[in-house]
Amino acid sequence: MKKLSLLLVVLLAAGSAGLYGQMAIGTNFEISGNATATAGYDLDDEKFGFKNEFDSTIKIELVAKQSSTNAGDMPIGWYGSIELNDFQIVIDSEDEDSTEFVATETMMMDDGTETAATKERTGLFIEAPDIVATLKNGPLWLRIFDAPENKADKIGHIEDDEDDDYKAVGDDDGSDVGLDLDGQGIAVGYDTADLDFSIGITSDVAYDSDVEGSFVISADLNVDVGPAGLELSFVQGLPNEDDADADKDDTGVGALLKTDFGDVVLSAGADVELTGDADDADTTDNEAMMVDVGANATINLTPNSSLTSKYLYSTVKSVASDVEVEIADDNGLVENLKMSLKWGLFDITGGDSDDTAAVTENDQADLFVKGKFDYALEGMGGTLTPGTTVSVDQVDGGDAIVKLEVRAVLTDAIPATEFGLKWATDQLVDSGELASQSGIVTLWTKITY
Repeated sequence: MKKLSLLLVVLLAAGSAGLYGQMAIGTNFEISGNATATAGYDLDDEKFGFKNEFDSTIKIELVAKQSSTNAGDMPIGWYGSIELNDFQIVIDSEDEDSTEFVATETMMMDDGTETAATKERTGLFIEAPDIVATLKNGPLWLRIFDAPENKADKIGHIEDDEDDDYKAVGDDDGSDVGLDLDGQGIAVGYDTADLDFSIGITSDVAYDSDVEGSFVISADLNVDVGPAGLELSFVQGLPNEDDADADKDDTGVGALLKTDFGDVVLSAGADVELTGDADDADTTDNEAMMVDVGANATINLTPNSSLTSKYLYSTVKSVASDVEVEIADDNGLVENLKMSLKWGLFDITGGDSDDTAAVTENDQADLFVKGKFDYALEGMGGTLTPGTTVSVDQVDGGDAIVKLEVRAVLTDAIPATEFGLKWATDQLVDSGELASQSGIVTLWTKITY
C-alpha cells in the first residue's frame, strides 16, 4: 500500500491529465496541509525547546479511462470510479522520542482472528487511504469496496473535547449508543437530490477463511422535503451458531430529523440498540435496549451573532445526560471583535459506571464555562489579532480549575503564513491540592497550503 500511495503522489505531481496504463487521473482532487514550527519555554520547569509539526491530506478520485472518456464528458450507462480518501503524508522528526509516534492497530487476519500491530511513526510516514470503488448509472450505484458502513449512529455526542483538555467534559463517546459492526461486502443504492436509499450486506471474514463468519445487513434512507430532512439507518447482525461474540446479533436503529428555516436550524433524533439480552435487575442500565436522544438548535440572532443549544439524554448511565449552550458574535456588536461564551453542564443524571476511564467518578453534575475573545487590528503589514481564552472546570462539585491563555496572532503579512505568540497556564490559581502554574510561553510560525 505504501508503494501505491507514493506512486499516486508522483502521478498527481506530473499532472492531472497524465495517463498511467489504462487509468487516467481525473481533476477531482484536493490537497491541503500545514507546517508549524514552535519555540516554547516552560516557566515552571525552566525548559526551552522547539517542536515541528506537519500535516497533509490528499483526496484523489481516479476514473477508469475505458468507462468514462469513451462516453464523453457526460458518461452514459454504467461507468466505474475509484476514490482514495484520507490519504496523508506525515513527516516526523527522527530526533524525537519514537514513543510519541507509535500507534497500535487491530488487524483482521485471514482466519478471522484479530491481532495487534504496532507501527513506528518516525521519518516519512504514509497513511494508507480508504479506497471506495463504485459502479454508477445515473442515480443507481453499486459499491464494491469499503462499504456499506454498517453503522446506526445519528446522534453526535455533544461532548467534543477530543484532546481531554477540559476536566468537566468527560469522554463518553466510546460509551454512547450507536451500533457499528465491521464487515466487507457490497452495497447498492439509489441517489438523487431529494432521495438517497441504499442496502448492503457484509461478512466479517472472507469466503476462503478457515472459520465460518457472521453477516451484517444494513439500510440507509435520506429524504429531503423542502426545509426538512429525515435520515434513517438500520443495522442487523446475523451471527453464525458458533460465534461467541454477543454483539454480533444486535439490532441498531438511528433516526435524525433536521429542519432549516434560514435563521433557525433545528435537529432531533435518537439511536436505539436492541441486544436481545435479558435486562439485569441488579443494574441501573437496561441491557435489553439502550437509547440515546439528542437535540440541537442554532438561532442566528443577527447576521453576525448566533445562539446554539445542545442536549443529550441517555439510558446508559456511563453516558449520562448533558446540556451545552454557546453564544457567539463575529463583528456584530463591536467591529473587529470576535467573541464566544460556552456553558456546559455534564453528567446531570448519570456518569456512574464501572468504566471509570470513560466517565467522571459519580453522578454529580460537572460544570464547564469558556469565554473566548479576539480583536483584529490592521497593522504590521497584515492583520494582528490579540485575544484571550478563559475556561473554568468544576468536577463533582469540587474546586474550580481556571485556565487562561493570552495570545497575539499575525496573519496576511506574508501570504498563507501565520505568526503567533502565546502564554498559557493550565492552573491559574491554587485549587485544593493543585498549585497554580506559571504556564508556558510559545512562539510559532505556521504555513498553510
